[in-house]
Amino acid sequence: MSSNLREVFTDTVVIAADAPSYEYWKSGYYDSIPKAKMIALDTISSFDAMLARYQSKEFEYAESISDKLSFFDKLFDQIEAFFSSLFPAPKTDFNEGIFNILAIVGGIIFVFLVYKFIMSRNRVYIHHQVEEEEVQQVDFVERNLMQIDVDAYLSVALEQKNYALAIRYLHLMNIQLLGRKGIVEWNQSKTNGELMEEVENAELKNDFLDCASLFDYVWFGGFEVTESSYAKYEERFVQFQRRWS
Repeated sequence: MSSNLREVFTDTVVIAADAPSYEYWKSGYYDSIPKAKMIALDTISSFDAMLARYQSKEFEYAESISDKLSFFDKLFDQIEAFFSSLFPAPKTDFNEGIFNILAIVGGIIFVFLVYKFIMSRNRVYIHHQVEEEEVQQVDFVERNLMQIDVDAYLSVALEQKNYALAIRYLHLMNIQLLGRKGIVEWNQSKTNGELMEEVENAELKNDFLDCASLFDYVWFGGFEVTESSYAKYEERFVQFQRRWS
């Protein structure tokens, strides 16, 4: 061994000899640490039972809260969101009392609009029912035109101020007159043009055409007939019936 290597080895041994000695390096140092006691089996079973209680569906929090809301809860949330959109929270300082008043006024307006909507739908429904009854009534009169008293139906239409329907009954009275005289053969499916072809008298045909054109103008044209305009139209039908009865 060279002198240089001998010097290095000597220095290392000296450093190692001077290193501090720690207690926890000694053999058996850790034997004095108390060991943990084993958990009893009945304690483990109790823990498992407790854990099982929290595995039920009511303790599942992963699902959305909205899934647990009832129909009415969702409805009230939507209504609240609607009013919130009408009256958003002010960004600046605002008197809370005024804000509440505006919210109440908005609620009243909303209820009023809903009421008007429902009532308008009811009126449409009632009007639709009246139209159906009217159609059925006219159909009955036309099917039994040769045996029925049309004047009674005319009186009811005038009482109801349904002047367009009254004009129709006046026109049917003209046809009834011609049918009972044997001038035309009445059938509900026949048109005014087909009935006029059965009329041989030229003057009678012109008068019938004049009244039929007026009926078409009022009934199929959809024009509103007032009491005063009805009086003028009625006179032409009455003249026809007086002349050819």
